[in-house]
Amino acid sequence: MIKKTHRKQLMDDPEIQYEKIHKRFTSALNLVNYIFKSLFRVPKGYHLCPGCKAIEPLRLVNTKNIKSNFLSTKYEDVFFYCSCEICEGKGYVDFATNTMNQGEESIWQNGLTLSIHASNFKIKEIASNILYLIYDSDNYSGFDVNFKKPNLDKLKSKKAKEFVEYFYDYKNQRDKRKKFIEKKLESLRSEIFNLIKITDIPSGMITCEFCKGQPIDIYHNTDFDTIEMDICGKCYGFGYQSKKDSLPIYGKYGFHLIEYDYSSKKRMMKDILVSFIVCRINFAHKLNNIQDRENKLKGKNGGAQHDYVGLPLKASKYFSEGLH
Repeated sequence: MIKKTHRKQLMDDPEIQYEKIHKRFTSALNLVNYIFKSLFRVPKGYHLCPGCKAIEPLRLVNTKNIKSNFLSTKYEDVFFYCSCEICEGKGYVDFATNTMNQGEESIWQNGLTLSIHASNFKIKEIASNILYLIYDSDNYSGFDVNFKKPNLDKLKSKKAKEFVEYFYDYKNQRDKRKKFIEKKLESLRSEIFNLIKITDIPSGMITCEFCKGQPIDIYHNTDFDTIEMDICGKCYGFGYQSKKDSLPIYGKYGFHLIEYDYSSKKRMMKDILVSFIVCRINFAHKLNNIQDRENKLKGKNGGAQHDYVGLPLKASKYFSEGLH
């Protein structure tokens, strides 16, 4: 049985370095704002936003209190920023909105969020992610640049030229990932379910009451257009639990894949399974360390070992095919 104190320690994340993350995200927002001003034009038939006047489409919620720019969700903290509520950060409005809001100041209450995970990216990639989510869409026509075939000679700013060139590659790669996920995700999930079903239950254990022996799921993270993984928070990826384990279910743990290849369904299948194995081993090791520390405090020798048990036979065979 996993004690409540142990389960809490497994759930607790290392302290988030808010200042470091905030600095990276602020730099990315500043870059997006610079690129916005370099590329912006009011489309024909529209008017310059009477609120923000397209000077700065994105802003921090609070410039003085760093932690005010972060929000806690069930699975992770997110960076919280905002755009002009009148134009939603577009920089332009239609005739009716312009007439209705003449003379009004910009209202900065249109909330936007960015996953803490993005802080692991380069500044240009964070900025590209923001630009892609907000401005790279069919209903936005405020940039005088076609990102599918950008004419770099039209750009006077070297900084803007370099970023547009970077974003062109980022967009192509992301569009390919998105297309792959939309076409392959359901079949990948079906095959994962078939391969990973836990049926070999050790003595004294029962099938996990939460995941029913199916401890892994995959999903499309639309924030980054990546495939990500959920692992059962009751059995920690093992598919079975102690008969005495009556503690509340945490839910699921979310993980980013350790490696990935969106060019091949077979390779992606192996990448998902490898990530699952590593996460499950880490769960077991972390729990062992927690119990060892507790036993030492009580003067006991050694602790109950939660050893890693291999994948089901179907999944194990998958690794013998020499996919890479």
